[in-house]
Amino acid sequence: MRHGFIKVSACTPSLRLADCAYNGERIIELMAEARERGSNIAVFPELCITGSTCGDLFAQKALTDEALKCLKRITEATEGSDMLIFVGLPLRYGGRLLSVAAAVQSGEIRAIIPKSSSDYPLEGCDIDLDCFSGEGISAVLGREIILICGSLPSLRVGCLMGEEIASPDSPDTELAMSGTTVIVCMGSEPELDVSKEKRLEHMKARSRQLRCAFVYAGADMGESSTDFVYSGHKIICENGEILAESELFGEDRITTTEIDTDYLEFLRIRRAEFAPKGRDFEEITFKTALTETKLTRYIPKTPFIPEDENEMKLRCGRIIELQARGLKRRLEHINAKCAVIGVSGGLDSTLALLVAVKAANLMGKDEKYVTAVTMPCFGTSKRTKNNALRLCELLGTTLYTVDISEAVKVHLRDIGLDTDDRSVTFENAQARERTQVLMDMSNRLGGIVVGTGDLSELALGFTTYNGDHMSMYGVNSTVPKTLMRKIVLCEADRLGGELADVLRDIVNTPVSPELLPGRDGEIAQKTESIVGPYELVDFILYYGIGCGYPPEKVKRAAKYAFEDELSDEEIEKRCEDFYRRFFNNQFKRSCLPDSPATGAISLSPRKGFNMPSDGWSTVWRG
Repeated sequence: MRHGFIKVSACTPSLRLADCAYNGERIIELMAEARERGSNIAVFPELCITGSTCGDLFAQKALTDEALKCLKRITEATEGSDMLIFVGLPLRYGGRLLSVAAAVQSGEIRAIIPKSSSDYPLEGCDIDLDCFSGEGISAVLGREIILICGSLPSLRVGCLMGEEIASPDSPDTELAMSGTTVIVCMGSEPELDVSKEKRLEHMKARSRQLRCAFVYAGADMGESSTDFVYSGHKIICENGEILAESELFGEDRITTTEIDTDYLEFLRIRRAEFAPKGRDFEEITFKTALTETKLTRYIPKTPFIPEDENEMKLRCGRIIELQARGLKRRLEHINAKCAVIGVSGGLDSTLALLVAVKAANLMGKDEKYVTAVTMPCFGTSKRTKNNALRLCELLGTTLYTVDISEAVKVHLRDIGLDTDDRSVTFENAQARERTQVLMDMSNRLGGIVVGTGDLSELALGFTTYNGDHMSMYGVNSTVPKTLMRKIVLCEADRLGGELADVLRDIVNTPVSPELLPGRDGEIAQKTESIVGPYELVDFILYYGIGCGYPPEKVKRAAKYAFEDELSDEEIEKRCEDFYRRFFNNQFKRSCLPDSPATGAISLSPRKGFNMPSDGWSTVWRG
């Protein structure tokens, strides 16, 4: 449970209708298996003690009494364990028959939660349950109950049953608005030809809207087949993502994974509409040990990139469309005569050039509207120079080549810096000279400079202030490096031919600012040898900034995700370096050029990311 990870199990015991003793034994067996898996919460279907298709047998006192006796045995079986169990049974109360969920833990019934479809008025109250043995079980009865973990405040559990899950007036909204992060769903609905797809889509959509997790345990195949068939479907879903799912009619009785309740709470805090409101729910505190939950859930190494190939292609196409539409709007608004881009043969400028060409076409202009400028200097390699020239030729843009070597030498002499000096001044002088060329050329041509810097470099501050940091409109500032590679590759597939070969070679070229001279025209600087692999940089950016993970949690997740690729020492070092760079370079992000947002993470102060430029990184660097 440390770092907010809780292990949950959705369970479907093998049932025999109306045989409470048999069903109880199967439930207890699955409870033991869930406990062995380290589960903190185990969820069973609605009316699982009796079966949900008993019909008029529910009116028989013999059945409801036996169900209570079974509940007592289940409760006793939880002694010595702090796992929270949700089991369903029929309950006679006030002359009515209710379908209820019993929340059981450590030998006690923490709450009895009736299904909301009952029209019987129920307020929170204490009831005594006669269990035939002469001993009563006292419990809190009420619909509006949230169970809160005392050792992990972000774990707040609510309960739904049966058709409540998909009803138009489902209680899930009020549960979420009242702080619930995990909603257990005790299913009882039958399986139809489209039930699975509808169930999955509903839970994905609702969990994303409500910033919550669902743990769904469906009715078992042991239910009556008189009119319907039941599948034992089990789903665990968090913020729109299916974390784990069972097969329909599968043999596996338990589906287990981890939910990140701290992450859900982080999402809630960022959204004002999740300020506490709604009905006054009764809060019941339960205690559980704050242990190290073993991770089994899938944590992607490249979280910005969709796993599904078709979804990835769709997203890449959508992003480049957003970039081009934003640039088109700006160019038309100021009546720009051209779009000016510094093209280096690297990944960032390549994507910006592709975007600019698309924007020009959307404006009804040909590719010559885009003015590409190559500016070779001391560190320019043959590979990037040739790729830049060939790219511009194949795209059909206007092309200028301005060798800035002599201008930089004059500038270095003017400021008293030896040209053999390889300090940051030597490097930045080249970046700023390139920006000056672009700015002045855009003035001469009546255009604007299109910026090329990406999200990963902005997070690290790996950009020259008032050099490549500056432009008149940036198109890549919300695109991380790992996703940028995929976008360019998708464009290569779309465009084909020799242009595709050039684009693929650009993607495979080591990332470099090319500000230090190399030998025999080869690349001397490799950015990833300085900041670490961009897969790890973007991983830290996504989870540490986008998901609000504290540094220790980021490291834990990274060590788990990159277990076979990076050493723990490398991950520790790169995390330390990331946060140092991130805090030290906020001043660069405070004055970014305008740029279109394409994804959920933006570091622009105009898009909601507010951070002081003089904040200390002590907490994040330990």
